[in-house]
Amino acid sequence: MKIIIQSPHNKPSESLQRFIKEKVTKLEKYSDDIIAADVTLHQEEKANEEKQVCEIKLSIKGKDFFVKKKSRLFEDAILKSVDVLKEKLNKRKDKKVAKRKK
Repeated sequence: MKIIIQSPHNKPSESLQRFIKEKVTKLEKYSDDIIAADVTLHQEEKANEEKQVCEIKLSIKGKDFFVKKKSRLFEDAILKSVDVLKEKLNKRKDKKVAKRKK
């Protein structure tokens, strides 16, 4: 899987890039059809505490998934995004299995 990391206003640190790659790569356990993951990090400038935003577009054969999560830390937003994608991939897998059984 190809992982593209973007941050429009600042470059993520090497440790944050490694963290992203480590967590996003684990999604391959849930689907062999993943082509690429586009990860975008940015900050929202609001009075709200949750200012760090992680958006992940997961390109999969036949369908793409998109998730956007916010938190006080990029790491938490990344983990939340990856957890949602795991759920979506599991649902997709369950639907495939159900179709095969028919």
